[in-house]
Amino acid sequence: MVWQRIRYGCRVVWSATVACGVAALVGSVAHAQTAVPYPRIETGTHTAVIKRLAVDRAERWLVTASDDKTARVWNLKTGQLERVIRPPLGEGDEGKLFAVAISPDGSRIALGGFTGSNESRSNPIYLFDRASGRLVGRSRGYSNIANHLSFSPDGTRVAAVFGTGLGMRILDASDLTRELARDDECTAQGYGADFDRGGRLVTSCYDGFLRLYDAQGQRIARRKVEGGTQPFEVRFSPDGQRIAVGFYETTAVSVVSGRDLAHLYSPDMSMVRRGDLSASSVAWSLDGQRLYAAGQFNRGDVNPVVAWPNQGRGTPVLLDAASITIMDLAPLANGRLVFGSYAPTWGVLSADGQRERLVLPAVLDHRGGQPTFRVSRDGLRVEFGFDAWDGRHASLARFDLQTRNLETEITAAAGLAAPRTEGLPVSDWRDNTAPKFDGQRITTLQQYEVAYSLSVAADRSGFVLGALWSLQNFDASGHQRWLQAVPGVAWAVNQSEDGRFVVAALGDGTIRWYDAASGRERLALFVHARDKRWVLFTPEGFYQASAGGDALIGYHLNQGAEREGEFIDSAQLAGVFFRPDLITRRLAGDEAAITQALQSIGDVRAVLAGGLPPTVTLLSPDKADSEGEYELSVRVSPASAGAGVGELKLFINGAEVQGARTVSPPGGGVVTQRLSLAPGRNTVGVRAMRRDGKVASNEVVAVVNVKAPQGQPVLRVLAVGISQYDDATFKSGVKFAARDAEGVVERLRAGARGVYREVDARVLNRREDTGLSRIDAEIQALVKRARPEDVVVLFLAGHGKAPEGQYHFIPADFVYDSDQAFNGGKTLSHARLETMLKALGAGKRLLILDTCDSGSAVQGRDGATEQKDAVARLMRSTGRYILAAASPQGKALEDGVQGHGVYTYALMEGLAGAAAPRDSGVIEVDALADYVAKRVPQLTEKAGGYQQRPMRSAQGENFPIAR
Repeated sequence: MVWQRIRYGCRVVWSATVACGVAALVGSVAHAQTAVPYPRIETGTHTAVIKRLAVDRAERWLVTASDDKTARVWNLKTGQLERVIRPPLGEGDEGKLFAVAISPDGSRIALGGFTGSNESRSNPIYLFDRASGRLVGRSRGYSNIANHLSFSPDGTRVAAVFGTGLGMRILDASDLTRELARDDECTAQGYGADFDRGGRLVTSCYDGFLRLYDAQGQRIARRKVEGGTQPFEVRFSPDGQRIAVGFYETTAVSVVSGRDLAHLYSPDMSMVRRGDLSASSVAWSLDGQRLYAAGQFNRGDVNPVVAWPNQGRGTPVLLDAASITIMDLAPLANGRLVFGSYAPTWGVLSADGQRERLVLPAVLDHRGGQPTFRVSRDGLRVEFGFDAWDGRHASLARFDLQTRNLETEITAAAGLAAPRTEGLPVSDWRDNTAPKFDGQRITTLQQYEVAYSLSVAADRSGFVLGALWSLQNFDASGHQRWLQAVPGVAWAVNQSEDGRFVVAALGDGTIRWYDAASGRERLALFVHARDKRWVLFTPEGFYQASAGGDALIGYHLNQGAEREGEFIDSAQLAGVFFRPDLITRRLAGDEAAITQALQSIGDVRAVLAGGLPPTVTLLSPDKADSEGEYELSVRVSPASAGAGVGELKLFINGAEVQGARTVSPPGGGVVTQRLSLAPGRNTVGVRAMRRDGKVASNEVVAVVNVKAPQGQPVLRVLAVGISQYDDATFKSGVKFAARDAEGVVERLRAGARGVYREVDARVLNRREDTGLSRIDAEIQALVKRARPEDVVVLFLAGHGKAPEGQYHFIPADFVYDSDQAFNGGKTLSHARLETMLKALGAGKRLLILDTCDSGSAVQGRDGATEQKDAVARLMRSTGRYILAAASPQGKALEDGVQGHGVYTYALMEGLAGAAAPRDSGVIEVDALADYVAKRVPQLTEKAGGYQQRPMRSAQGENFPIAR
């Protein structure tokens, strides 16, 4: 087993070339043959080190292999990700990829690495079809991992070098189980293998020798190389006359003869300083005139590529490349060069050393984040460095678990504490493999495992050590309480003063909350480093996310050892697992609610055990111009014979709508329907559900541009305000609801001039008009009247409840006798509202909820928090623009302002002109939402000494609403 040093700025840490720690920690583990879901972060870029890369002969595709257990195919011309290759994977290290090669014609990709479990010691080499991502072949399992792979120039053979004990193999590329040649003499690690244009092969071995083979795989030369004891990468010059050698343990680079391996010369390394680390990766320009080397060699904040002219004999030039260790190089035409780094970043350098492209990861860089990793006393607020991997921007961010609010570009807040590192005799813990307690080495770390972070409890009752593969909790005597495997390096760790949580910032970009008593993971947060989307999720799979954030996580499903893995993103499971209410219950310590939910629906594993969803293929044009009509045609294919399909879901501009056809033919088939679309640019999307309705398919999307109409749209408003309830339980808190409904309609009428052709408004605010049947009837009438080009506003004021995470608007005739009353179809429920919004179609639709919780119908719960969670769920499931008061009991309506509830008063102020941008009389929904979000806290603090924080969903379309 070999370990690589990786330089982080001016620090040196150790990273496993073959990591063994995590798998050893988890005890009984699942393997690649196990058909269970594995949660994965998915950002469109790698989330862990890029170990190797490869380019096809025509330079169309770049393939990168990573510790994140994926290989990725990139379009070299555009830099866009074209495909994710997903080999089978398991717990711990199983699935980490250390080697990649692409056939010269770009059709096939070979992958190697930790492709077997620790216990099996059987690591096959995989062969994938690049275009489809299908696993089309595999070798027999080898007792050690493949460290490097190389295709022969004619694409018929694959050379592999391995970890200790296996030497070299040449495999038939059409049948990887067939070995064409082998050499077992190298019993140390092998990291280099390269074919020349004539089919000869050179390999390197940590025994200090290079070995040269003819086109038939017979060894023709063997020689110890000068310059270092552990030769790493070897590359033939384009003419095959020279071989460049990079070393693991030194910055030296050697050039040897391509005929007999005799030493020819050593490039000038005069720029090397004492203490510099190695430049292990080497490459030649395609014309053979330039030699390149890179690796751990560092200059300040830059890891440069060293370039020598004159075939490596000239004066070296340093080319700025990455901010961290460069792991691999590949030459391109016209003197260009592609590199991959530990960050994980890849980029392209021009012939003159300029960065033509730099593809940065989306994970946050938590290295060195210990001092700024601050948490509140209860652990529910956390501050962390919002640092991107390019090293050029560092700022501070804060996330509040209670409000689910992310703030960036902030200054440190009062009431949050940094990790304590004093108070107990813990020493030598920073970047060290041998931390000590009271002068004695802590022996619970795995061999080679490095400690990076420390948190001493506020009462000095113990400490937590964060390390390469684990979090470890110790008591005040230094005895271990628990050990928890982590999915990335524990760069920073802290503890809540109330003793409830251990919080860690990890190398996969996540922040995770662990139970301080048991070490069990409770919650995880991932924030996208570029666009600031976030997702908060539990180990059971329940989650909440910002707009688009649920696409950041998903689940890898193995389909057996002979097939590629499938990936299901969380958006495909949203109907079941988007549960903000269950995150709230976990934070409140109510594990019974989560247990009950799991018993009802099962965890992610149980849900996905029901099979994969169907596949949808778009048959109609994916781009079209229209006068308003578009004929949508899709083919729905079940995941397997007899699997069947469920409901079809139709989305226009991200909002689900009712289609003419909601079920595909039995067993799948072609579905066609004609759609009426609003003016402007429309996105039309389709998903198909699995038969049980729990898992959605891929989404296909078409873009349709509709010609603008000649006239103005109609504003259609339905405003419901309920101040009188039959059930006295709901008496308080609704004093102003009836007047609020009238007030909103008046403001909308006043602002309609010049914006709408006419205003079609209905107000329901008398007791006889606010029973469920009358509200239902008016909604159905509104659905029939509304056209795609119309603007539709639905305003609901009164009481809202949220049993079992589902929002319910309470009509005047509802009678509460138990929580079961909400299941009787006597409320305007989540499902009813969802159906109504679908029926209203897409386009300019706005739902305003000014509802509060009565505080007595569901005993022992925080009604306002429950309602906020349920409204968030409604926002996610409908995709409409929703504004919501989310008020505590009675506050929004009883602490009124000038005869109106606080929220509606702020809304009316905004519609009267306060929300209009400067120099513009037009008020858009976004501007109105911004104004209300700012104004409501001001009004509530002034009137009642508290701050009400309204909710908004910006998933729907922004549009002008008044003048």
